[in-house]
Amino acid sequence: MKATASIATRLIESVCQLPGVAVLDWCDRAAASLTITHTPSAAFVTVAQVDPRGMVKYIESTGAAWCGRTEDEQPVPPGQPPSPISLQRTRDSLHVSEPLGWEPKVVVPGEASLNVTKIVPAISRRAATGLNRRWDELSNCTLVLGAVQLSPSLPDRLLLCELAMCHCPPEDLARHQVVLQIALPMIAARFLNAIGPSPADKHSWLTPREEAILWKLVSGKKVPVIAEELHRSIYTIHDHVKSLHRKLGASNRGQLVSRALGHLGPLVAKAAAQGAKGDDHEDDDRPRGGPSARTARAQPE
Repeated sequence: MKATASIATRLIESVCQLPGVAVLDWCDRAAASLTITHTPSAAFVTVAQVDPRGMVKYIESTGAAWCGRTEDEQPVPPGQPPSPISLQRTRDSLHVSEPLGWEPKVVVPGEASLNVTKIVPAISRRAATGLNRRWDELSNCTLVLGAVQLSPSLPDRLLLCELAMCHCPPEDLARHQVVLQIALPMIAARFLNAIGPSPADKHSWLTPREEAILWKLVSGKKVPVIAEELHRSIYTIHDHVKSLHRKLGASNRGQLVSRALGHLGPLVAKAAAQGAKGDDHEDDDRPRGGPSARTARAQPE
């Protein structure tokens, strides 16, 4: 019981630290959180629209992670593969109009539906399914499959997870299932808070540069300081800030920070932004000057 509580606490802390905005590696970070459950393990997380037969209709985001060592062990030596599987191949293994490899059956919306299986070695099967393609290198590992419905308005829009646990005793597996039953709905709620109740347009996801600037803003840094740290002009940074306001539906710096920390959901933020005029009126570090000043960008992005 004590071990279960410890794992659950660490996992919930990690879930609470997932970004409150749509960053490109959101599902990678969610997958990394799931690997806390067991070591060694690998996780695949995707948000997709899947029909009851397991046929993929639309893919919103995918991510994968591997954890092969405990916190007390030494880091993986340089040049040594950190994972026995290709994480990029795992991310790319899902395709529209192809089967997921298993049938997610969500009984209660908002609650996790779990299933446990094992990957059959390639030599023992006739045809490779999507599930086999993802986990061939970890054959004979225990695989926990989980699904959570994200929104009643889109019942086939699901958060799906596949957690492959190596050398997992049956008694540990039972404990891990209890933890995942609690954690997966929390991850789904965090995703909804970051992206919204409907699939996000591809232009709504933050670029890596926008994300870097956002977290510098959250830490309280002013635009000139950020420009100096990133070796960009003030005008370039302000363009990124404007893009952040537009993508996150924020009308001022406070809302921008609240969105980043997950305290202000996307619908609330966008509704508030509809009545806003201009961008980030609270900034007193905006560069001054007319059109001639705007053309004097030192280092365009």
